[in-house]
Amino acid sequence: MLTPEEYDALSDNPEEALLQFLDIAVARAKREQFEAEREEHGNSYVPWASLAAALSGILDEIKQNHELRLEPPGSTNGGWEDWRGALQSDVEKLHAQLSFKLRRGRGANGDLSPVQLSEDFRDRIRQHTRKIRGILNQIELSENLRHLLLNRLNAFEQDLDRRRTRYEALFSFLLDATRASGEGAENLKPVIDQAERIAGLMRQCSDAPAIAEDKKRALPPPPTFDLDDEIPF
Repeated sequence: MLTPEEYDALSDNPEEALLQFLDIAVARAKREQFEAEREEHGNSYVPWASLAAALSGILDEIKQNHELRLEPPGSTNGGWEDWRGALQSDVEKLHAQLSFKLRRGRGANGDLSPVQLSEDFRDRIRQHTRKIRGILNQIELSENLRHLLLNRLNAFEQDLDRRRTRYEALFSFLLDATRASGEGAENLKPVIDQAERIAGLMRQCSDAPAIAEDKKRALPPPPTFDLDDEIPF
């Protein structure tokens, strides 16, 4: 799927490299599929089978957990259209997960470690969750999707009561909302905006210890006293 030069240019960070691979490989598979269908030559599913094979090897190499449906149907079994649709959906979900983790969910240490929130930050986050709940109860959505998103929101709000709040519940909510929006539920954009603001507040808390440490290092050293000096009484 990629040239040797493109592989060499990938990031040293395994997850960031996987994201870069997906950006290139998916665009290439879509282009090759389009060309095969336009020229009516070859099999338009071949690019996706190649992507699945390459992706399977990469995921095994970096030991990335996944639930992607990478195994194509047998040549005599049919079902290629359904498989390609499922693979594209799975790849988009993986891409969204990596994007969120690398670009929005990073804590001070570059990971998704639980965050210790102050009461002020908890209150500010709850203001956003109340807005999200109000929007979800008002906009036009399928009941299944509304129920799913409200359950995700409930799980995150319960996590807010912990001493350290994890990203996972917020991430699950944002991923489902983003995916639904991409599939046509454009009225979820205000919900996504509020969820991203919550992620921003959590990132601020993640960065706070590092910022405090930097400020501490920037302070001048405390004065020293020569104990041999004569001390007046």
